[in-house]
Amino acid sequence: MFSPSNEVARFALAAIFLAGLSYSVNAKTLLEAAREGDFDQIQSLINDRSDVNVTQADGTSALVWLTYHDDVASVDLLLQSGADVNSANDLG
Repeated sequence: MFSPSNEVARFALAAIFLAGLSYSVNAKTLLEAAREGDFDQIQSLINDRSDVNVTQADGTSALVWLTYHDDVASVDLLLQSGADVNSANDLG
């Protein structure tokens, strides 16, 4: 049965879902760039105000990936952008 309020609710839920999907695409891109050590991509994403504290499902952040790669310049950039130095993944 058609109900205007049901249609509005469905539209609102779809909009919220798509907004979240867009956010996670950006977050995944930052993590991928960090995992790959792509300084230019990391800098671009930070300039676009990507979340520097986003984590993978196990808690691994871009900062963890960059320290793993000994990428001092990118680590510095993330820290200046507010990356949390106290975050930890499942391994601590």
